[in-house]
This record gives sequence, structure tokens and C-alpha cells, in this order.
Amino acid sequence: MRDLTYARILLKANEGEGGPAWGDEQIAEAFDVSLSTIGRVRRQAVAEGVEAALQRRPSSRVYTRKIDGNLEAHLIAVACTPAPAGRDR
Repeated sequence: MRDLTYARILLKANEGEGGPAWGDEQIAEAFDVSLSTIGRVRRQAVAEGVEAALQRRPSSRVYTRKIDGNLEAHLIAVACTPAPAGRDR
């Protein structure tokens, strides 16, 4: 969905020969996006190319594990045991 919206933004913003050359306000209203989104898509298309503007960048975030394999196995074992006496679960 995001890719299609960004492609439509670039197509409507096209000021070349035969391009519709819509203004940012007109694009924002037509596609229900903010003016900052339009500006960001345009800037990225100019700086890095149209393909870069249409494709998501891979995440550079590193997710560290909170627990190790032994603790995870223990938690699963505890969760899968029958409920203690006097308890439903």
C-alpha cells in the first residue's frame, strides 16, 4: 500500500512533458497524506533515485535477546505444567 501511494505521489508530482504537475496540497488531499510525506518522497527520489524512494530501507536496528535459551525453556516448561492445587490455571 505504501509503495503504491509513493508511486502515485511521484506520478502526480511529475512536472515533465505530459506530466500532471500537481501541487503538494492537491496531492495531499487526493491521497490523504501529509505535506511532509510528499516532501520526503520527492527529496529521496531526487537524491537517491525513484527506486530508492519506492522501496523500504532494511532496518538497521539490532534486537538483543532478553532471555537465553535455558530460561526460555524453563518458562515454557512452567507454563505447560498443570495448575497448582486450588488454582484453575
